[in-house]
Amino acid sequence: MKQSLFRGRRLASAIVIAGALLTALASHAQDRTAGALTTASEVATATMERWAQRRGVYIDASAVADVVATTSAAVSAACWGTPTQCERAADRQGVAANVTAYLDSLLGNPVATTLAGDHIFRRIGFDKSRMGWPSGPAANRYLAVKPPDGYATLSHVLWNGNAVVPRTASLLLLPMGVHGFVATMQDGRMAWLRLSAIRDADGKAIALWTPEQDVDSVHMPWRVEPELSRFCLSKSVDPTEPKYRLSTGRGAPQITAASDFHGASVLRVRLIADGQDCNAQCRASVGASIIQALAQWRAGCTRCRATTLSLVEVDGAQFVSVRYVETAMQWPYLRPQKNPEGILASEVATMATSEGAGVDVRMGFQRVNGVAAELALCGTNAPTTAVPGFAVLSEQARGRVCRPAPTAACDAGSGCKEITVRLSGASDCANALACGYPDQSITLNTPRFRFGLTGPDASRPPTVTLGKAGPSQRQDYVPLHPVMVHEVGHWFGLPHVESDPGSDDRDEVMIDTGGSDRVCISRAALNMLDSAVDQAWQFRHVGKGLLRYAPR
Repeated sequence: MKQSLFRGRRLASAIVIAGALLTALASHAQDRTAGALTTASEVATATMERWAQRRGVYIDASAVADVVATTSAAVSAACWGTPTQCERAADRQGVAANVTAYLDSLLGNPVATTLAGDHIFRRIGFDKSRMGWPSGPAANRYLAVKPPDGYATLSHVLWNGNAVVPRTASLLLLPMGVHGFVATMQDGRMAWLRLSAIRDADGKAIALWTPEQDVDSVHMPWRVEPELSRFCLSKSVDPTEPKYRLSTGRGAPQITAASDFHGASVLRVRLIADGQDCNAQCRASVGASIIQALAQWRAGCTRCRATTLSLVEVDGAQFVSVRYVETAMQWPYLRPQKNPEGILASEVATMATSEGAGVDVRMGFQRVNGVAAELALCGTNAPTTAVPGFAVLSEQARGRVCRPAPTAACDAGSGCKEITVRLSGASDCANALACGYPDQSITLNTPRFRFGLTGPDASRPPTVTLGKAGPSQRQDYVPLHPVMVHEVGHWFGLPHVESDPGSDDRDEVMIDTGGSDRVCISRAALNMLDSAVDQAWQFRHVGKGLLRYAPR
């Protein structure tokens, strides 16, 4: 079988973004497009796979999610027009042509490009400004770079495992930033490489391949993105449960008292082993799962401040919100005096919010340890608040990124919050899988349960495990990531969900039982998340939350 160049899952759940947008449409548009939007998502996904094979390009999973979500958003927006426009927008050939044209444009590494979906609007004659779609070009956040020479195999280090880059790939299509790779050289030696995909002051794309000296750091990914397949926004909100249906976004009630996480621009996560056997790869796997869970929830928090969780530190590794890194990477070119296209980061941010119907698909984290100078986050030419429209780090976050000792404890009143993750805690959790306190701590019950640390892909056996299976465990290992998403939800202040509304064949992640990988974040959970921003919310979780073991 020919090895696929297409990275990422098939996004088989009809791309949850499409489902979210479908829910937001008027009922008459829903009736006409219920099948069309699903088809648009599937066509866009299949088109990217064929394009990657034909062009010999390895595509990063976040690029796949971005293109599919934006294409689905364009089809959804077009269905606010006439029935004819709706039908033409969802036409298979038109969707495929849109995706192909967008991907082809990226191979030339332009500084600016039209968003995926613009081709659909032009073809059907739809006024995209009606939906708040950016009128001009947007900053191109991807670079097509050549792989290094002299290797036998090359793998892209991701948060939930390594993605093999086939030998037939002549280009790698990646988001700007820093990426980690593991290479097997022609002579059999193993090499760890770091790729910095950046632009110079003239906007020219530059790929810097450098050896990674710290082998242990390879286990911690360089970039983490929220996974769209983890959202099940098609699930309805139970109208009989007030805590599931607080209005969000525009028109939401004024925040009475900001919660700790809402006001935290810096989050410091401390991993405490308590004698539990967890080596560097194990700790990195736990840390990666924590970062991904934070990205997942932060992507759905529409009432969070722009600076909320700008910087996350896990076990000494620093992760900066992707939007700050991308601004810094493009800053030499995007400054007004060097920005003839007039591209502002705010345009991209607006698009990300509108295309996700409450889920910002670009809310990821980028590791910056040792490369702060490359990312221009600490230099004299770093982005500043003097120019409106650009995403810039808060002074608190910048101070920690740029100081010589980034692992220092949080200073009181500095916008920095600490949370403890204990890798052993039978006394705290009794017979539960895990337990957690809002704004304080998370404990894994490793004396009674064995966790698999590979991430959310249940089709693969774990490469790292943590803990010991007790007599009550009915499976070889408990997938760690769903447990971590649940417990991080408690840290944000989310209570348990007593019911599981909707028809999605997965459990709501915030029910009080776990052990299965078949879980997702519903619209009810995101509504609770936006409510929990307010410390005064009457349903906000208090005390210890126990996740009982009950796998499907």
